Amino acid sequence: MFSAVVPIEVFGSVLLMLGVVICLAAACCSQPREMELLITNFDDGRTPVLVGQQLPEGCHAELATEEARSGSQSAKLHYNYPGVEGIMFSGIGVSGGRITLAGEPTEFRVWVRGDGSGQSVRVRLVDRAAETFQWTLGKLDFTGWRLMSCRLDRIEGFWGGNGDGKIDYPLTFDCVLVDSDIEPTAGDVFFDELSYITLASPEAALAVTIETGWYGNVVFNDKPWELKVTVRNACLTQTVAGKVSVLVTDARERVVGRGDATMRIAGGEAEILRVRPNRPALGLLTVTVRVNEAVAGRAYMAVLAPSHPMKLSEDGFFGVCAHFGQWRHDIPQSFELMRRAGIEWFRDEWSWGGSEPRRGEFFFHQRLGEFLNAAHRCGVHPLIIFDYTNPNYDGGQAPHTPDGWEGFARYSVELVKRYGNVCRHWEVYNEPNIGFWAGRQPNADEYFGLLKTTYQAVKQADPDCTVVGVCTAGTDLRYIERVLELGGAQYMDALSIHPYRYPGSPEATGFVDELKRARDLMVRYGMEDRKLWLTEIGWPTHEAPNGVAEQVSANYLIRMFVLARSLPFVERVCWYDFQDDGPDPKYNEHRFGIVRWETYQPKPALVAFWVMTQHLAG
Repeated sequence: MFSAVVPIEVFGSVLLMLGVVICLAAACCSQPREMELLITNFDDGRTPVLVGQQLPEGCHAELATEEARSGSQSAKLHYNYPGVEGIMFSGIGVSGGRITLAGEPTEFRVWVRGDGSGQSVRVRLVDRAAETFQWTLGKLDFTGWRLMSCRLDRIEGFWGGNGDGKIDYPLTFDCVLVDSDIEPTAGDVFFDELSYITLASPEAALAVTIETGWYGNVVFNDKPWELKVTVRNACLTQTVAGKVSVLVTDARERVVGRGDATMRIAGGEAEILRVRPNRPALGLLTVTVRVNEAVAGRAYMAVLAPSHPMKLSEDGFFGVCAHFGQWRHDIPQSFELMRRAGIEWFRDEWSWGGSEPRRGEFFFHQRLGEFLNAAHRCGVHPLIIFDYTNPNYDGGQAPHTPDGWEGFARYSVELVKRYGNVCRHWEVYNEPNIGFWAGRQPNADEYFGLLKTTYQAVKQADPDCTVVGVCTAGTDLRYIERVLELGGAQYMDALSIHPYRYPGSPEATGFVDELKRARDLMVRYGMEDRKLWLTEIGWPTHEAPNGVAEQVSANYLIRMFVLARSLPFVERVCWYDFQDDGPDPKYNEHRFGIVRWETYQPKPALVAFWVMTQHLAG
């Protein structure tokens, strides 16, 4: 094992990175050849991550030492399928972000220790256009270890992304899963030595990880840290040699540190280059790794000063939107990142459809309690949305009849009764003035019926909780006024809107005037004693005419929060959102975050959030 320790001087802004996985293509590549490349054998520091849909309690993924095909560890999946309606599966992804596959892979392989259940095993890969592809590896009609594989030139299913059914290389590994062909059933399946066959040069077999030892590479500069760059040769049969260099730059692209080494890496082995700072400063940094002069990958980090003593407050102003209810984000690490940045609130959801699988029978997955309790321990306060539809009511459309309203209210009360000790603030539906009013034309009269029925039921169950209403996409004054005309002011403790205006700046788009017009409506209909909440607003950084540069998004974040804070009738603001929601750089929903997709690395907006809350929160 080669380890070079190269001190670096940092004289500008500072940076940090965590566990970024990049396949490398060197400048002077050898002749391409067919080779088998290892994705992971779970002895390389990577861990299994549970994935799935409609996961019941008891499903989990973990490293296992009791069974291993090679080395000392494998990935263990415990699945539990009780036999409910709808799509259900569970599987394993890999920690540290999706792993890019070199070249144009032709075959996927994984060693599986079966349980004889007969369930199907499948693999999912995602292409450059964020389209997901699926293949079947076979059935678990065996026990003991067996190699399962599939050809990748025969696509079985595809969805998402550009939806054209054609692979836009490179592919990334998403997950292997066990489907619920047979229910009810439960079992344990082990996975090891995930690999693929591809045509590529030996240099393309190299993968780099860049670590700081801090989650998300968000570091406080009063603690020791170093950059650990690991170069791993995923090809088991080829030795690769070359020069590896590390360059650290600040937000103004000034070089603030460097390190380099010559490495010769045998098949399946790894070597390490360590870079230690001498005089760490503050800010966002970029780490660039080159192999044989070609860029092998980049990572991002933030170096922050220790926060001054600041208690995150339930009366706090500064929040973000999150998607724990959609099975995203790590628990509890994501809340630790939020707390580090001074984020006091997060807005999330727990859907009606998954909570009442049969009429009158409620099921709340342990995931909900896990993230609410983790947030409570970290001091980050939740606003949870009661949302959307249920196939047992109103034909699966938005609840628009008394039966649908009452069903929705019962589900809301169940949430409040079970989790009211850790969640005191609730929002009735999300953006009912647009397509989220599923299966119907948006109708303020129908929403008023839902709001009234839900508010009355929830306040009877917990009179001291806060119920937020309207929550329109944009500041839809006509829709809001109709709800208030019908008497909606009696049935909400605060009124929420989503005043998006990207790509324009807050000032150029009349942000303050728009909020004042919403406030005028509230006063006109007797809500002068209640506040306005902005429960979604943000500037996405996607590559499109209506996207903005990452630094511009960070600039607008501070300006928007300061302007909103200057208005005494605005009580709370939630930036949309905490994390980029996917890998597609051209899709706005995949570029709203203050941290990056999967790696949790910081964008400039996270540093901006920290600077802002240091001065304005607490």
